[in-house]
Amino acid sequence: MQIEKGLNSSPEKRLYPRVACRLPIVGEQSDPKIDGTITDLSLKGMRVRTVGPIRVGETYRLSFILPPFPKPIKVESKALNYLHDHANNTLFGFRIHNISQKDAKVVKQFILEQMSIDQRKVVQKVLKHLNSDTINSFADRAKIEGLLSRAQLNQSSFTIVQEDKSQSVSCRLSKICGGNLEFACLDDYIRRNFDISVPVIVAFSTEFNSYHFETFLTAAEDFRVQLETPRTLFFSEKRSRDREPIESQGKVNLEIPLPYPKGKLIQREVLDLSSTGLSFKTFAHENYFLPGTPLREVRIISEGKKVFTESAEVKHITPLLGENSLDCLKIGLEFGIDRQNVVLTKSDVKLEERTGTDRREVDRRQEDRRRVDRRQGVFRNFSKLTRRIASQGFHYYRYHWLGFAEPRQIESPVDIVTYSNQRNEEIVAILNTTFKSQQKIKAPVVIIPPAYGRRKETTGSLALTLIENFKRHRQDVVVLRFDGIRCIGESYKDPSCRFDGKETINMTLSQGMEDILTTLDFVYDNPRFAATEVILVSFSLTACMARRALIADAKKRVGYWITAWGATDAQEAIRNATGGLDFIGNYQKGISCGVTNVLGHLIDNDRFCSDAIKSGMAFLDDAKRDMAKIEIPATWLYGKYDEWINPGRIHDIMSIKAKGTREVVELPTG
Repeated sequence: MQIEKGLNSSPEKRLYPRVACRLPIVGEQSDPKIDGTITDLSLKGMRVRTVGPIRVGETYRLSFILPPFPKPIKVESKALNYLHDHANNTLFGFRIHNISQKDAKVVKQFILEQMSIDQRKVVQKVLKHLNSDTINSFADRAKIEGLLSRAQLNQSSFTIVQEDKSQSVSCRLSKICGGNLEFACLDDYIRRNFDISVPVIVAFSTEFNSYHFETFLTAAEDFRVQLETPRTLFFSEKRSRDREPIESQGKVNLEIPLPYPKGKLIQREVLDLSSTGLSFKTFAHENYFLPGTPLREVRIISEGKKVFTESAEVKHITPLLGENSLDCLKIGLEFGIDRQNVVLTKSDVKLEERTGTDRREVDRRQEDRRRVDRRQGVFRNFSKLTRRIASQGFHYYRYHWLGFAEPRQIESPVDIVTYSNQRNEEIVAILNTTFKSQQKIKAPVVIIPPAYGRRKETTGSLALTLIENFKRHRQDVVVLRFDGIRCIGESYKDPSCRFDGKETINMTLSQGMEDILTTLDFVYDNPRFAATEVILVSFSLTACMARRALIADAKKRVGYWITAWGATDAQEAIRNATGGLDFIGNYQKGISCGVTNVLGHLIDNDRFCSDAIKSGMAFLDDAKRDMAKIEIPATWLYGKYDEWINPGRIHDIMSIKAKGTREVVELPTG
C-alpha cells in the first residue's frame, strides 16, 4: 500500500490535522459494501473517493487498514457533503461519530507519522520504533557519557523537541554532572513553553554520525535547561550491509603487510565483519591508521587459513570502552577502495601505471589500453568540441571554428520515438541522426538522460552540436534524449500526478536508473540504427543514476561515460541546492518531511530518501564503491565557480583505482 504525503495550502488549525493518503475501504459482510478509497484522514473525519451510491445524511460503518497494523480500523461515520476534485472524481466528506479508544490511538499515530513539515505541530515518539535494520542503540553508561563529552568538546549543536510544542530549540551542551545534562540555549523558549518532568527528544550529530535519545526535562531557568542523562542512545546505520560481530575472541584476524621492513605484517583481532567492510582492534599508541588511509592489501585469516584478500580504506577510529580496552582503538575499514599512486616525471605529474607481475595480466591490460585508445580516437573531436562549447557558446563555435558562413542546407532528421519498460510504462524520446537513410545505419549512439527537473528539449543545443560536428566529418552519429518516468515531460506518470505541479511527486532515483537501462534495451533492439559504441552523458543528479546504471547493466553496453556538472551523491547535492537542508539525514533520524519543494518541484521526500539510500545513491561512500567497479573510461566536467558541487568530492571518487581511465576537467564557469 502506498501513502501519499500531501500539502496543506492554509495553516492547519486542528491539533491532529488531515493528511493526504490512499487507503482502500475494507467492506464488512453485514454492511452495504462501499467500493472506495480514503483520500484524506483526521481524527474527526475523512474524505472518500467512490463511484458507489452514498446518501448524504446517512450513517455508515467503514473499515480500513493503516500500515503497518494488520487489524482493520472500524469507525461509524456520517456522510455530510460531497465535491469534485481536479479529475472530476466525486469525493464524499464523512464525520467520524464513533471510534474505539485503541483505534483512535492508532489513527493518531498514523497522522503524526504522515504529517508534512507545514502541518507538523510535534515531533512524535517514533525514533525508538524505527526499523531495526537502520537504527542501532547502545546503553553502556560510560560509552554514552564519553560520546556526549566529545560532542560537548566539539561544540556540536543539539536539537530539543517536546510533544505538542510547535518549535524545536537548538542549544549547546555545557555540563555533564551527577546524572544530568546542562544545556545553554539562545533564548528562553523552553522555560516559557516546555513542561517540566515531561519527556523530550534530543538529536545531535558528531563524529560523522547522527544520534538521538529520549529523556526528561528536569529544570529550566532563563537560557539554561537541565535534562536527565539518557539510558539509551540511538544512532542511524549508514552501512549498506549489516556487520556481524565475531562471537569467539581471536577467532578471526586481520593481516596488513607493512611496506618496510619487507615481509613484516601487522596482525590484529577482527571485531565485526560484513561484505563491504570490517572493524578491528588495535593499540592506541600505534599511529599507522588515520581516516582516509588507503590499504592496498588486507588479508582475513580464520583459524590460521586465509579466507580472502581485499584492498580497503580506513573510515573511522573509535576508542574502545571497557575494563580491558582502555588503551585500545576500534578501526573501521571499507573494502574495495584502492587509489592510484601519483608519480613524478620529468615534465609533469601523473597517475602511476597499473601493472601486475603476471605476464598474462600485463598483456590483458595492454590490450585494454589499446582498446581505450581506439575508442578515444572516435571521441577526440567530440571531447574537444564539448569543451569549446562549454566555454565559448554554441553559436560562436558553429560559425567560426567550423567555418560555416550559414547553417548547413541539409537538415538532420529529428524524430519522436517511444519505448516501454517491463511494466509497460512508456518513455518518450527525441532521436537525432546526421543523415536520412532508408536502411538501418551503424553509428555511435549518445544517450542523454534529463537532468533533475528538466525535459528532453533542454539538451537540444548539445544534441545539434554533436550532429553538426559529426556531419562535418561525414560520419554518422545518433543522439537519443528522453523524458524520465514520473518526472516532468511526456513520459509515463502515475494517474494521481498528471496535474500541473504534481508531476514529480513520485520521482525516485532508482526509476531514473531503470530509465537508462530501458533506453539501452531500445538502443540495442530497434529498426532504425545499430550501435557501434554507446556514450552516456549525464548532468546534475542524473550522474548518480548513470553511475548505478553502469553497475546494474550486466551486459556492459556503455563504452564511455561523460558527466558534466554532475553530483557525486544525492545527500550533498540536495543539501547544497536547498541551502543546507539535509533531507536524507533527517530521514535517517526518523524525521518525516512529507511532500517538499526542491528547486521548484514537489517530491515525496520520504519516498525519495528511502529509495536513494536503498539504491546506493545517497552517500559518497556509495559512489566510491561504484567507481572502483566501473571499468569503462569516464570524464567528469565541473565548473570552477559552481557552489553546488564540491570539487574535492569529485577528485575523491575519480581517484579510486579502477580498470577504466579517469579524467577530471575544470572549466571557468559556474
